[in-house]
Amino acid sequence: MNYGATIDHLVSDSILQNYPNGQPSQHYSELNSFDFCSSVNLPVIDPVAANACHAGLWLLHHYLDESHAISQTLYSPEGSWWHAIMHRTEGDYGNSKYWYRSVGLHPAMESIQEQLGQRDGMPSWDVFHFVDTVRTAGSEPRTEEISRLEWQTLFDHCFRIATGQ
Repeated sequence: MNYGATIDHLVSDSILQNYPNGQPSQHYSELNSFDFCSSVNLPVIDPVAANACHAGLWLLHHYLDESHAISQTLYSPEGSWWHAIMHRTEGDYGNSKYWYRSVGLHPAMESIQEQLGQRDGMPSWDVFHFVDTVRTAGSEPRTEEISRLEWQTLFDHCFRIATGQ
């Protein structure tokens, strides 16, 4: 998906490949001054979803505190989901599961399940099982791949809501 030059730069393939592990990127000042409305050439119809995108960008760049500061103020399933991912990333697995429960059934989770099923016949994607897998398996290629798929799917979903696409 084309997000516009500013966001495309912040979501480049090389940055996405370093997710979910790694150190904070060198893009702090860009993220700190980031304004969704001026970054896209589309009208923003849902500011909460635009803020959810910002929380996701902070998370992608390994700035957990900044992502947390935004996601905990978003009273939406998407805000709860970013919150859940952030806590899973920091290793607070129980809190992560709490926030996943707050998300409830979500169409983007169905999309992840479909994408995983198309890749390797995985019958279902259970976020609670995935949190447990990350807790026990840690950083391994498969959990990293699924984490990237989750990030990308949720970000795309938030972007579409924010811009009405």
